Amino acid sequence: MFNQPEENKDTEEIITPEATIYLTPKSNPISASANVMLVDAVQNASYLKKQPNNVIASYPVEITVKKKMVIKDDVEAAKIELEKELRNSAEAQLKDQVLKMNREAGIELTLLTGENAIKFGDPKVSVDQSEVSGTIPAKGIAFNYNELVNILETRLKLAKSPEKKLISVDTESITYRVIPIEAGADTTRQIISATINGIEQYEINPAKENGRRLIENIRSNVLGKSLVEAKNHIQQLPSIDKVTISNLPESSSTLPLIPGSIIIEIVEEM
Repeated sequence: MFNQPEENKDTEEIITPEATIYLTPKSNPISASANVMLVDAVQNASYLKKQPNNVIASYPVEITVKKKMVIKDDVEAAKIELEKELRNSAEAQLKDQVLKMNREAGIELTLLTGENAIKFGDPKVSVDQSEVSGTIPAKGIAFNYNELVNILETRLKLAKSPEKKLISVDTESITYRVIPIEAGADTTRQIISATINGIEQYEINPAKENGRRLIENIRSNVLGKSLVEAKNHIQQLPSIDKVTISNLPESSSTLPLIPGSIIIEIVEEM
């Protein structure tokens, strides 16, 4: 009898090496601005019912600032200094008044600040022996700051590029400038020019046509290339910020020749 050769149980398995390419889309800062009108809610109730764009209801805040000062040398100099102190302390006192309004009415208003934000009446200053005392009427505007944020966020979304998405909104970056009311104009409507910053990023979504096309284009153009060649090719694309290639066997210095062996992942950095 002839001995039958034993079957080789250690059949070699052919393994196709795989590579994973991690892509980070390019991002850039973006800003948007809007002219927003703060409208006195009491004086313009019917206008506000129409819900016009870029308009926020506002509320007047009025106080009388009082202060005393010891006369050190010159009386006239003391009067000038006192008037300056009256104006400088108005903002803090108006803010306290807004906080009081919020507590009493259960609302959340913010005082408009900055140049031209506070309106002053005529100061009254009197001298009594070694002291100079005075008062000055001050009027400010209180409004819902969250409404301003919402308006600016909407403008930021409209300002982004069509092929990008908004990934970050920096509400702490909001700045605004109070536009002076012209003589004879309606004093119950104050316009401010406000700006907000954010970050937009190229959208590479494999579930969408543009993203799928880009990923397939990258995959087909790096087949069999060396790691250096592949990285250089991808890095030159305007939508890509960073490229990382991993999971290749140590013995392999080139990418696979089979498209299905190249996995592409999108890494979004916030």
